[in-house]
Formats: sequence, structure tokens, C-alpha cells
Amino acid sequence: MDPIKFHSTKFTSELVEENSFQAVPLGPHDVTLDFWQQKGDLRNGTIEVEMDIPDLDETEHIGLWIENGALVDYDGVYSLPKEVAAELEKLGITVTEDFKH
Repeated sequence: MDPIKFHSTKFTSELVEENSFQAVPLGPHDVTLDFWQQKGDLRNGTIEVEMDIPDLDETEHIGLWIENGALVDYDGVYSLPKEVAAELEKLGITVTEDFKH
């Protein structure tokens, strides 16, 4: 199955670059989130999120694993952005507190 873009949103956020040593504030930036269905469906499968930040000339890719309508894991970023968690909830996907910061 080819990936299908099924949701997109834009916002401005105070971005922070995180790694295992530190968190560096980057200030406010415009961000576009594009959600792509990779495999399965919204209740069970994988979703790829492209987090495009034009000011920084950067695109982050976040892989999401969904089981029984709930987020169970992610990779690609140190912490799941709160905006990604909020958009998942708008789409009816459960995001437990341990994925929020």
C-alpha cells in the first residue's frame, strides 16, 4: 500500500531541540504537520508524521504505532510534540499521559 496523506494542520509553536544531554530553545516557528497512513488503518497500523519547519529548513519524521485505537509507541523524535498528541486525539486516537509532556 502506498502511503496516503489523510490529515494536515498548521500552527506556530515554541520549538525546543532535544537530545539526551540538553534541551535548546529555538523560539517560535511555523510548523506544518502532515499525517500519512503507512500500513493498516487508524485503529491498527502505522502512521508517519512529517513535521515541516521551513524557517529551520528542517523536516522531522515521526513514526507512530497504533493498536486498538491507541498510540502505543513512536520514534524519530526525543519527545512526542504536544501538537501531534492533540491532533491524534482529534482523530479519535487515544494518547495516554505517558506520551504527553
